[in-house]
Amino acid sequence: MATLLNNQSIKVSGGKYALKVGGALDLQWQVKTEGFSTITDGSFSAASDVIIDLPACEVKVINGSTNELEINPVRG
Repeated sequence: MATLLNNQSIKVSGGKYALKVGGALDLQWQVKTEGFSTITDGSFSAASDVIIDLPACEVKVINGSTNELEINPVRG
């Protein structure tokens, strides 16, 4: 679906998403207009792969330096 760099964001529909984290970064979300906040368990200290459940929201990468986040919906 998308690759996000530091301080980039994307709107997602609700559902399960596969994340491929390229290195240390924090993942935030904004539901409606309340402002961004770091997702519980959304702080990564190293590269990893996870599947998370998200509501309809905007997802943003912070503290990522040159690390990337790939986010893809899980079908099925």
